[in-house]
This record gives sequence, structure tokens and C-alpha cells, in this order.
Amino acid sequence: MKNILIFLLFIFSTASCQAQKSDLNLQWKEFESKESGMKVSLPCEPKKYFKSFQDEPRPIHVYDFSCEVERIKFLISSKNYMDDFNKNSFKQTFEANESILKTMFGAIESFNEKKDFLTNGFTSKYYEVKVKGSGKINLLVIVSENRSYEAMVGITPDNDKRLKDLKVNFEEISKKFIDSFQIIEK
Repeated sequence: MKNILIFLLFIFSTASCQAQKSDLNLQWKEFESKESGMKVSLPCEPKKYFKSFQDEPRPIHVYDFSCEVERIKFLISSKNYMDDFNKNSFKQTFEANESILKTMFGAIESFNEKKDFLTNGFTSKYYEVKVKGSGKINLLVIVSENRSYEAMVGITPDNDKRLKDLKVNFEEISKKFIDSFQIIEK
């Protein structure tokens, strides 16, 4: 949940972009983090954010990796559970993500989800969110018995027209990123 909040701040921040060539000749490279249990292809070098908090009933470790290219923002994250995994863990994880997505974006034009499918053998949901003003967020949430995982890509509303002018297809970039996401749990 906190990792989505971090991404929301990241996506709407005015941080300087790590621009590639204006023709968006993206150079995709595989990125792997064994400590977080994730692997993905990214067109930019991610920065790592790690947070560990609480002690009881067990420490929570949150791994976030994010980067940006031409104001297209990418985030992958994983977080272990506070309590033992149980049949409600799936529902609680997905409901928390949906609630944050629906409340933190303000005026949502559309919110679509695809549910009941597997990613690397784990229960998953895929969300497409269109924000008023043509901003877009695509998010894959995966729940395993050890952690929840997220792969998120987004553009700010003011960036959509510029990307269209550059003849960039956000959906193609999003698909390449999300489809490359893999869990490498032990």
C-alpha cells in the first residue's frame, strides 16, 4: 500500500526526467533484484528505495525500484506480509490496492480490472486507470504466499499529447514492461 503511495507521489512529481532521444528509441535492459524476488525489462536505470519497519509480528520489508524516461514512469515493488498468509490475504491485498487507486488519483475517468488470472503461477489482477486530463496508469498486482508484487507504469495528464506527437504508443510500452515482469521467489 505504501509503495503505491510512493509511486503516486513519484508519478505526479515534477522531478526532472532522465530523457532519452526524442524519437524514443528505448533501450530495454533486464533488471533483476534477488532480494526483492523480481525481474523485469526496463528502458531506464531504476533507483532503489528500501524501507523496513515494525518488529511484531514480523518486520515488513518494502522494495521499490523506479525510473523514468521521457516522463513515462516505471515502478516495481515487493512487500512481505505483516501477518501469516491466509485465505483473506488475497482479498485484503487487492482491496487495498483498488482503494488507493480509486481515492488517490482524484478524478478517474475509467477504472478497469482484469482478475482471476495467474502470473508465474500466482494470483494476479491487472488494472488500467485513466485519469481526468488523459493521464494513464497500468498496474499488475501479484499475490504469493510470501509477498505482494507490483509492476506499474504511468504517464501524467500533461504528457499524453506530447507522447502522441512523438508517435509513442503508451499501451505498447506498458505491455512490454508488464509482460516482462517475473517473480523469482526461492
